[in-house]
Amino acid sequence: MRKLLAVCLLSAGFALGAVACKSDSTIAAHLAVSYATAKYIEKGGAGAPARAQRVIDVADAIEAAATGESVTIAALKALVLAKLPGSLSPADRVLANALIDAVLAELEARIGDGVLKPDQLVKVREVLKWVREGASQFVPPPVSA
Repeated sequence: MRKLLAVCLLSAGFALGAVACKSDSTIAAHLAVSYATAKYIEKGGAGAPARAQRVIDVADAIEAAATGESVTIAALKALVLAKLPGSLSPADRVLANALIDAVLAELEARIGDGVLKPDQLVKVREVLKWVREGASQFVPPPVSA
């Protein structure tokens, strides 16, 4: 269930950021996405560093997928769905699919469907950067030898 929440929160932050980028309220979007990410991770208590790393890993996977020449909303959706844990109950899987569909439909309405243009991919990467910023404060820095 925690992974479902992480995926849904990441998707919601992604959509919020993309919407705000479209309306030029980038500062508000940045704050909303970073705060929502941090708040989700904070609720992990002692497990926050591991939760933060999972969020960063999902963001990295989405960004890696969003570098090709034929990236679509449908491809990003497939990637997010693939990140859902196999242990979800059928009811939770239906809920996850519905939430992801709703978020991606909003994103599609804001930036269009089909193959994403380079400027739209820039927005995707910008939102993912905000997600990482919200998560990175919970990951301990590497220890220097």
